[in-house]
Amino acid sequence: MKKNVLYVFSLLLYILVVCTLVSQKIETEMTTLAEVREVDFTKLAGQSLQFSWTVLFDDGHEGEGDGDVMWNLYLYEVIDGTGWESGLRLQEVPRSYWTLTLPDGIIRMPVDRDYRLVKSASRRPRSGEPVEILEIKKGNDRYLAIYDNGVQEEHLLPYQAEIAAQNSNALLLNMTNVSTPFLEHRAKSMSIPTDLATRIFSLTDVAQFLENIPLVVLLAVVLAAPVFIWLYSFVLVRNTSQNKVFLLTNVGIMAGLLCFAVWIMNRIDLPASMLPVSNIFEFDYYSGEMTMIFDALHELGDVAPDITGMVDGIRESALAYATKGVLLTFAVILAEALIVWCRRHIHAKKSND
Repeated sequence: MKKNVLYVFSLLLYILVVCTLVSQKIETEMTTLAEVREVDFTKLAGQSLQFSWTVLFDDGHEGEGDGDVMWNLYLYEVIDGTGWESGLRLQEVPRSYWTLTLPDGIIRMPVDRDYRLVKSASRRPRSGEPVEILEIKKGNDRYLAIYDNGVQEEHLLPYQAEIAAQNSNALLLNMTNVSTPFLEHRAKSMSIPTDLATRIFSLTDVAQFLENIPLVVLLAVVLAAPVFIWLYSFVLVRNTSQNKVFLLTNVGIMAGLLCFAVWIMNRIDLPASMLPVSNIFEFDYYSGEMTMIFDALHELGDVAPDITGMVDGIRESALAYATKGVLLTFAVILAEALIVWCRRHIHAKKSND
């Protein structure tokens, strides 16, 4: 009885460790990434700060308020959290602290302390959530802009953009010397045509997301394999003295797989622009996102073969990882079961002799 209780506890301990590791990885992947503007009070004390309204975020409250567009827009800053909410955190700057004038779209705010104002972010900010401040670099990229209401006939695109392909519902833009990593909020604020897009995707991020899919599948297999080995070991534990070597071997295998899983987690790096707002397990979101991207690329013609050509290879790699993982797991179980059976058969034969 004690052995069974201890054995069940070992499975619960494994599940607890896995949940802890996975939750930490999810928290890292889902942390909001922000580009900030630092305001030094000692240099600007008493002055009024002016900046473009493109730093504002629509917080999903369309249709509320008194009809003034200002009441649907929000300004955020990064603060140092305390206590349970230690680390960098997002916080809304109260509307009473700043004013927005139209039609020039200028925000004015007195400088009464140091600020780290959020210029752009990987997702819609939420007060109290953890945030990571980005180190912005320059590089080249390709943006896929998709429009539900059609592309405007005249394009007043940013100077970094060159139209590579277009149709009535999508634009593929070659972007030079743009800020990286990609933030959709920043990309939309670059011009009126980009702001009118329903979605803008970085093909660099799309490629990175696809490349990570086989690793995610491999991680799932590696984390699941110890459970099946544990279930088989439950049979062995009934006769611990005879199966001690196999039980210790299985413990070693499970520990090794757990270490391997940690190594895989460290290699997985999902681009923030491709992730859902709140739940990383929103598989319908990924499905809809990929359908939107590949339908648009298909309609534009063979303009991004490096992206569309990745699909078959990614699918084959993911399937290969899953198949090999399952086969290796059951091969270990089958091999141990066969050795145990042979030992029992030989022992029984000697007893009869």
